Amino acid sequence: MPEVATREPLEIRAGDTVTWRREELTVDYPASDSWVLTYYFRGPSQPLNVDAEADGDEFLVTIAATETAKWNPGVYSWLARVSKAGEVHSAGDGQVKVLVNLAADMLNYDGRSFSKQFQQVIEQLCLGKSLTEIAASTGLSVGQIEAYSIGNRSVTYAKKTELFALRDQMRRESAAEDKRAKIAQGEEVDNHIYVRFSNS
Repeated sequence: MPEVATREPLEIRAGDTVTWRREELTVDYPASDSWVLTYYFRGPSQPLNVDAEADGDEFLVTIAATETAKWNPGVYSWLARVSKAGEVHSAGDGQVKVLVNLAADMLNYDGRSFSKQFQQVIEQLCLGKSLTEIAASTGLSVGQIEAYSIGNRSVTYAKKTELFALRDQMRRESAAEDKRAKIAQGEEVDNHIYVRFSNS
């Protein structure tokens, strides 16, 4: 049996069982003292709340393969909280990247990174395309597009200036990914910074 991690995963492959343990909470919030640990995941799929199991004083978190199989690829935010008798305390937060389930999604698989996929989405939003049109051309669902946000605002309702700024950000991330890929393959990359001077 594989060793159980003692921290939240940074990546999850959709369709895999995921397990980790929270040992450090035993000092202040032992599971044996009726404390309950809950994880709240928010991202491109429907919201998911996961209650940890008590394992002595520790907490054991397990997300079944049947559950992760429902998750759309993308970046999810999570919040952990412990609670008992109306008392609630935050116990950590972060993000996890969900990878595509290759075993179940070969026909619709898009090997491009999230930044490259969303660069295409933002470009089309800037051109005034509808969500239905964008979903049909990118392979993403309308729900996945709507889930992406700028701060607390949905990308579909963002101002034009915000969309342009996000488009430029995605272009920079895409260029950086291409550069890293070339370096990984042993190719030379141009690191020069070119400056153009004007007489005006």
